Amino acid sequence: SVVLSATTANCPPDPRCLAEWLDWCIYIVGKAPGRIALSKAENKGRPLQIDLEFPASAGGPKPTAHIRWQPGRAAAEEERADGESLHVECERGFADLSGETDIVWRNGQHQGRDSLTAERPSADVILDQFCRRVFGGLVPVSDLSDALRAWRFAELVSQELVKRS
Repeated sequence: SVVLSATTANCPPDPRCLAEWLDWCIYIVGKAPGRIALSKAENKGRPLQIDLEFPASAGGPKPTAHIRWQPGRAAAEEERADGESLHVECERGFADLSGETDIVWRNGQHQGRDSLTAERPSADVILDQFCRRVFGGLVPVSDLSDALRAWRFAELVSQELVKRS
């Protein structure tokens, strides 16, 4: 099970944000969800969680992912320029994105804090991946169809959010 908890100034989040979160969960699990459902929150009936169920692999359990969000707080808005903070929980650990360049993580007995300031810009990484794929030297990476699939899921969720508000 994967849990992505987000604090965002936009509650419910906009479709682009939803598409990014859905795409991330799909990437982590490695397949498209078989079911997506909204869970209601106690305050004003506003849904605050998306539950994703994925098909089981070869007799194993069905993987699940949960995306939770809550309205942004002043502290979270100070941490990140976009007003968002992320907390990710997986089977063996967690990661907190507490700013645009800082990540705190724990995996079993190991934990740490890393700075992403020395990372290459995303445009450089994408160009490098593209060149490697052209020459056949890279394991398949996300492509436009992955983004479109996540966007379609986000549109469906957004439509349901509008109906329930």
